[in-house]
Amino acid sequence: MQRTYLSAVTGHFDLSEKIHSDTVAYGNVSSGLYGGTNNFVTSPSYGTPTLQADGSVSGVPMALGMSHADMRRLGFTQKVSIETSHNNYIESGLWYENNRWIYDSMLYEDGLTTGHNPLSGFKKGTGSTWYNDAYNTNTFQFFLQDRWKIIPGMTVLAGFKSLTQTTHGGTKADYTAQLKDEGWNTYYRHPANGTMTASGAFLPHFNFDYHFLDHHEIYWDIAENLRAYDYYSQTSTAGPWGGLGNSSQSAQSVFDTNKKVLKPERTWNYIVGYRYDSQFFSGSADFYHTDYYNRLASITEGSTATAHSAYLNVGRETMNGADAAVTIRPFSGLEITNSFRVC
Repeated sequence: MQRTYLSAVTGHFDLSEKIHSDTVAYGNVSSGLYGGTNNFVTSPSYGTPTLQADGSVSGVPMALGMSHADMRRLGFTQKVSIETSHNNYIESGLWYENNRWIYDSMLYEDGLTTGHNPLSGFKKGTGSTWYNDAYNTNTFQFFLQDRWKIIPGMTVLAGFKSLTQTTHGGTKADYTAQLKDEGWNTYYRHPANGTMTASGAFLPHFNFDYHFLDHHEIYWDIAENLRAYDYYSQTSTAGPWGGLGNSSQSAQSVFDTNKKVLKPERTWNYIVGYRYDSQFFSGSADFYHTDYYNRLASITEGSTATAHSAYLNVGRETMNGADAAVTIRPFSGLEITNSFRVC
């Protein structure tokens, strides 16, 4: 179950006949409840299932794990556009956002014959807290580009963007040992906390587009991109903070080691394509190629006796692919589309 609220204020200002400004300020709050049965944990009241002498079984072989997630985003974008006298259209802008993410993992006892009310049974303040995670992220991005109209129907775009994102957080509190003392048979949940930053000062982008003979278009695009570090919870394996280490080698020690060597993922993306568009028929085909650098993955490292999870750069990856699509309009109001992709 999830609730999301989004509000924004936008503004467009014509500073002169050829200079324009666009501003968007926004706020987003979201809360959610996620979880399900955890058959690796038993609760204090019912304990580990035991076979009795009369053949009956006591205990409940599971507990209910639910997580309360809260997110708040505040940010703005600002863009200035300038039309010059030589068929150039220059744009520059920035984006800033602050993101706060809270993820509290709770345990609830499953009854012998009764369950929990999904609407009222998991309110905040109920259940036993397993761990609390909190992250705070600041993102700043700047771009500058020039779109040049060479001749009617033919344009070239050249520009770049700069990106920096810093996330601080991770485990705020972990109650695994306390819950075990209370009778829950809890296990290691990988607590780790720290700061990660991903930055790229110059990420270029080039584009060419040519419309010719009324219905035909060819284009190509080249761009470098940077991916900031993902995060979710201390048990997720999708980022530098999650699923690290084991009960013998702490997640915090693995995080501290990884932080010294991790690099954010980068890609170079290339695409070339063709489109045809008319009243009764549209068709398109393109070919794309992507080079990944500093690919990140969750892996297991160490010997058999010391194996533990880590999040590391695993090298370079290349991907090729092609798309094709056809749309037929036999009469007004009806479109028949088929598409194909291979990669």
